[in-house]
Amino acid sequence: MQVFISIMRRLLILLLTIFMIGCSSEERQENTPSPVPSDTPDVFVVDDSYTAAVVLDHTFSFVGTDATEEYHMDGVLQAVPGAETAHISENVDSAGIVSRLEGWYENGRLYSSYNGVQYYDEMPYAYVEGILLVPVDRTVISESMCTEVRREETEAGEKTVYVLKQEEAQKLFTGRYDIYDLSKSSQFSVSTGTVTQTEKNGELVEQAADFTMEMNYSGNPAQVDYHSEVRILMRGETAVNITGEMRETFASYVSYEDIDASDIDDYTADDSAEATVAGTFRKRLVNRLNYKDEGNDVYTSEYNEGESYTVDFRNHLFTYRNRTSTYVYNWSSDSGGFGSACVYDFRREAGSDSCQESVVEMIRNVKIYFELELYYCGLSLEDLTAEAEGGNG
Repeated sequence: MQVFISIMRRLLILLLTIFMIGCSSEERQENTPSPVPSDTPDVFVVDDSYTAAVVLDHTFSFVGTDATEEYHMDGVLQAVPGAETAHISENVDSAGIVSRLEGWYENGRLYSSYNGVQYYDEMPYAYVEGILLVPVDRTVISESMCTEVRREETEAGEKTVYVLKQEEAQKLFTGRYDIYDLSKSSQFSVSTGTVTQTEKNGELVEQAADFTMEMNYSGNPAQVDYHSEVRILMRGETAVNITGEMRETFASYVSYEDIDASDIDDYTADDSAEATVAGTFRKRLVNRLNYKDEGNDVYTSEYNEGESYTVDFRNHLFTYRNRTSTYVYNWSSDSGGFGSACVYDFRREAGSDSCQESVVEMIRNVKIYFELELYYCGLSLEDLTAEAEGGNG
């Protein structure tokens, strides 16, 4: 167990370094960014924008013991590269040590809140994606690198599974996925590797990577199972909204160099996964997204004045209300609706005769809103739906 604790301390130190430094002093921008002009828009252009939801898991199993410990991270990046703005949220659970980061990037600075500490760090926009710790771009793989390539059509798109040769798996993991430098441990070897990619209309929408490796740490042999996944959505439709009020708050943030380590809180709320996806979603809606438990399996969030979200687990309904307009999405039937005026079936991509195109577009948006709530909770609609169909959600 002491060996595992040493490894996790090393990982957490590296994680904190990434959160609080961003890039090395040699790579830092030398000039302090100029103040943001008062006429800077709140909502930035979206032409090249996207939203990326990631999950990263390391499971350590020490040979000769029953100890198995897990490190988990999930995060969401809303990015507008053309305007060099972004919003990032990350949740980390390492053997019960929970860390949370939320950051807003604008004008060459990342303004972050991390376990009770608010600070800024200067970095080029190119480094923002790296904070996710999971590659969000396509991993390039040729069939010559594989022992097997499988393709199938799914609801999400055309899925390709690449089963890598052992030597290719080792090269790919160490060169692209080894964010914690596990490969520097003695007797390190990757035994298996698989990358799964899903495309829709020629664009990458999902990518997962799985590796199994062996290593020796301080004389103790261990197996490490690695899993990461990224889902891309809202291409060209993501907006990052940084308001004047937020900028006033950012003015009070201190440089990362001036952080007092004693100010960093130990976050103790239980963020661990429950036995079911729905159970985990219930817990994290409250702990992460500040939903209110209304009882009877109903959870609500007042998003803005006149706007609210409601999750009804008993009926598998997500409801979005905007003043007098109410839209719903049912994750069990994969359908949505607007009162009695329109019912839309996502599986058939067809609506009732009374559906107007503007209403159908809003129903589609509501499904995306729901997916984002799941991503912010480190979950996926696919898993929640499968559980509901099995009678457990």
